Amino acid sequence: MHRIKLLTRIIRLLLTIIPAERGYKLKEEQASYDVGLIDLLDNPPMP
Repeated sequence: MHRIKLLTRIIRLLLTIIPAERGYKLKEEQASYDVGLIDLLDNPPMP
């Protein structure tokens, strides 16, 4: 359990340090969802 906590802490620290060292953050592009309300009500998504 100690190793998992230690590794988790190291990974979190690296995730905060890497963008600062690189000078920018990697970010995914925003997805556009073009669904009309009427379409959504007529054809609701089924799980």
